Amino acid sequence: MEELITKWVPFQNSLLPFPLSHFSPHLANLSSPILLAVASIRFVSFPDLRVTAMQKSWRDRVSSVPMLRLTFMGLQMALPLIIVPTIARLPPTGPTQISNVLRILTIKTAQVVRADHIFDEGVYWNDQEWHESEKNRMLEKQNKATGADEKAEIVMKIELLNRNSAMLSHERAMALEQRGKVKEWTGAIRIIADLGICKRIVEILTDETLQEENIEENDSENSVGKFRVVFIYLEQWAKNKHIYSDQFGLFNRKMLLVLLAKIFLLFPNSSIPFIIDKFFLTFSLWDWQMPVQLARIERNRRAEFLNWTTNREWFWKRQMAEENVMKSIRKETAMVVITPIFPEQNAASNTNLSTGKIIRWEMAKAREKIRETADINWPIREQKFTEKYDHFIVFICSGASPTVDEFSAFVGDRLRHELLEFVENPLAQYIRFCHMFPKEILTESCRKQSEAEQTNCEKHWVVGILPKTTNGGGFKGKLRAKLKKKNICNKILNDFKYPALMEIHSEYVEGREKLSQWFDANF
Repeated sequence: MEELITKWVPFQNSLLPFPLSHFSPHLANLSSPILLAVASIRFVSFPDLRVTAMQKSWRDRVSSVPMLRLTFMGLQMALPLIIVPTIARLPPTGPTQISNVLRILTIKTAQVVRADHIFDEGVYWNDQEWHESEKNRMLEKQNKATGADEKAEIVMKIELLNRNSAMLSHERAMALEQRGKVKEWTGAIRIIADLGICKRIVEILTDETLQEENIEENDSENSVGKFRVVFIYLEQWAKNKHIYSDQFGLFNRKMLLVLLAKIFLLFPNSSIPFIIDKFFLTFSLWDWQMPVQLARIERNRRAEFLNWTTNREWFWKRQMAEENVMKSIRKETAMVVITPIFPEQNAASNTNLSTGKIIRWEMAKAREKIRETADINWPIREQKFTEKYDHFIVFICSGASPTVDEFSAFVGDRLRHELLEFVENPLAQYIRFCHMFPKEILTESCRKQSEAEQTNCEKHWVVGILPKTTNGGGFKGKLRAKLKKKNICNKILNDFKYPALMEIHSEYVEGREKLSQWFDANF
């Protein structure tokens, strides 16, 4: 594992092809520096940041942190845009700076949250409805009034109603602005905290090692060296087994870091083969109702509302999610892996019940193979996705470019939720899980056309299915019947913002050979 390297690059307004207010209305009059948090990239100091392409985006559906997708020196990257209030200049990046920035953001966020306790959205709309009704009644009374004094009195009452309504509208606007700041700052806190995870894990490992009796200081360096080797091994294993993708609820860097650190703490001063064996053994049998933690969560501190709990994770997702995906956000958590730095987060928050089964299945397979063959290299042997399964579902997204690119990405995000609801749960007695290949498959027509062309092209998503028995006769018939109803495709299409412009359909495919009818199945 290479220690997380970060560099915060000041970004001037003049370099942006659109006003900063497009990201947030709070950026119109900005006095604080804007930070691009670049993780896992070694940056040299450039006198100027020159980019060839740039567009605004978002981290995902359940985050409030805006992103810049840019092409820098031919390298495509997505960078979180973080605004740190009250800081005029940033010192060189380091552990102290990360702590200071988190402290400032936490204090500011807590102050805003404490101030926002009197405005009630429901009361506001009830008051507005009453004001409108009362105003109409006064206008009718004014039309029927005959005396000048009576009319003047009614006009004064109407003006008072208008002032009260305007005051309530102003209070609501202020409350919404403050809540928007809390949402943005909370997202920024979570991103900045990610930058300190590696440093915190190294501190935990070295502290624990140095507390052991008769352990010299250079042994702690050996422990960190072993940690790097095993982390690289596990990351390669996850990638070769196609279970490494935070976007699709599989393993990610933070999960592996925390899980591996837990094994090092449970089995200190162990050999690399022993650590690898214990990793697969421990977490393939782990009771995932119990969180994996490296340290206790402190409850008595400022901004306690940022501390992780199951309910807060569920509430946060529902607050950030689009309305049409609310149903797919379930309260139960498949895996809980708590990061060791404030604010503590669940590194496995994107993992659902389906992808959690895939992860546990692959860890159990690796454990069994190591025990059977005593070959520690077996788990990291590359395995083609199309060789892992005998049954597949192919989802075909078609439409005009470039809208089809957005639609295909939308389909990929939704499939891990919809497969669980429309395929796995109804066919639970036949299917262990559905495993989506974490990359879209392009057809040759999509690869060849230029950005300016608006011709139709197709993009595919491939899902491998692991049945519970080798006898798939009944399972295949029921699966074909499910797909024929088009419930899953229609739901995804109707939730897209341009449903009339796109098409999606699905096909069951048996065997790798038949996949070649659709595309090159060598993946």
